[in-house]
Amino acid sequence: MILVDVNIFIDIFRRRKGWTYSLEIINRVRNRKIKGHISALTIPIFPD
Repeated sequence: MILVDVNIFIDIFRRRKGWTYSLEIINRVRNRKIKGHISALTIPIFPD
């Protein structure tokens, strides 16, 4: 089980350096290879 930090999502959406590694983490969660959670504060602090 992992806690997916908001920066993982920011990496992907802004295509920051190394964003493909962040995408791989999200894909592993989506494919149920690992169990991932986000903080309740992720949505309020996610940038526009």
